[in-house]
Amino acid sequence: MVDYGELRRKYPTKDPKRRASAAAIKAIAREYELKKAELAGMRAPNVKRGIVFYAVLLIGLLLVGSLVLSAAGKGGRERNDRAQLNARKSVDALAVALGRYRFHTGEYPATSEGLEQLASTQVARAGWNGPYIRKVVKDPWGHDYVYVNNGPSENPTVYSRGPDGLAGTTDDVIAPSALYDEPFRDTSWTEGWMPYRLRGYVVAPDERTKRDVEAQVEAVKRASAAAAAARSEPVPRRAPPREEYAEDGTFTFGPDPWGERPPSVRIATHWNREGHEGEPVEVVCATAGDAVELYLNGVSQGRREGAPGTALAWSVPYEEGELKAIAFRDGHPIGEDAVRTTGPVFSLRLKADVEGTGDGEVAYVRVDAVDGNGIAVPTADYAVTLSVEGPGTLESVSGEPLAGPLALVRGRAVAAVVRAMGGTGLPVKVVASAPGVRGAALVIPRRI
Repeated sequence: MVDYGELRRKYPTKDPKRRASAAAIKAIAREYELKKAELAGMRAPNVKRGIVFYAVLLIGLLLVGSLVLSAAGKGGRERNDRAQLNARKSVDALAVALGRYRFHTGEYPATSEGLEQLASTQVARAGWNGPYIRKVVKDPWGHDYVYVNNGPSENPTVYSRGPDGLAGTTDDVIAPSALYDEPFRDTSWTEGWMPYRLRGYVVAPDERTKRDVEAQVEAVKRASAAAAAARSEPVPRRAPPREEYAEDGTFTFGPDPWGERPPSVRIATHWNREGHEGEPVEVVCATAGDAVELYLNGVSQGRREGAPGTALAWSVPYEEGELKAIAFRDGHPIGEDAVRTTGPVFSLRLKADVEGTGDGEVAYVRVDAVDGNGIAVPTADYAVTLSVEGPGTLESVSGEPLAGPLALVRGRAVAAVVRAMGGTGLPVKVVASAPGVRGAALVIPRRI
């Protein structure tokens, strides 16, 4: 017979310690509920933070900091070095592009125009053959590249302000000065230079378009080769204008070498006779028509008829103002010419008539002495000194070296030739000066 009492004593179903533990937990729970009831509506008590709390907090902060530093440090130096390299490549490319811009136009963009001038397709400058970059972007740190034009005698400045975004600090990335002249030292990049209208063909849409584009590019290359061959040929000389002046201011009529006056009629007498008011002046005209009517300040002085090329003359009492001649053929007007009384000489003026391209380029420069209204003063007799700045030589019209100043005849001289030389794209600057009057300067860009 089983003694269940003995078995319960030998194998108890509940641990006395566990019963005590459970009783203690119930007692704590009752104590918590009592305290909670007492503190209802009251401010929460301050918790005393001992050394263990602060130790745990410090260890947590150290762990978080180490995680942040490890995440930020992973590739951080590598990324910074890569950004510096990209900034270096960008400022170097901008310096070379600026050099090419100057190669074609003779000058750098103004500071106000900025680097956007390199990417623009709307540049109205002689010789421009851009754009020279695709677009202007920011540096690897999100800042604009800085560009400053330091004047015609110095290279510009292009740089990135670096990671700190501040100019003038040690992390700035500046383009070397030598890169601005790179396009002038090695001009192979200009061979077969494709015009702007032919650019953008990365992949032709079909074979026919591809052949057409290739044919146009070949035509450009042939034209470049022909221009290079022409540079080795002798420079043509223009015969000086043959106009013989008389003491009374008239001269034998001939073609105007500058084409400024209509070939249908030309007045060969100037109208500056200060101190001779009322005295008769012989006015001579030549015309390609069969008749000319002369006007003084709007009043007709009569009509003269003659065969084309015949010199026609009037005797006109002098008074300050304007002489105008109107030529006719078969009773219909075909052209007119006018001369005016001028004021005193105010300044010199230069004008160039350019022939040829590249190293075969010749500019025939005319010097005028003009009044405050820009009208040539026919009585001016200054000795004008000419000088040339840039890749060019100064010669006389006949091709001989120019010796001494130019003597103005009736306020004008056509006796200088400037030839671009040296294979550079720089312009030629001509400066004219004379004692007692304002001088003049003329920049002649190279025609490529």
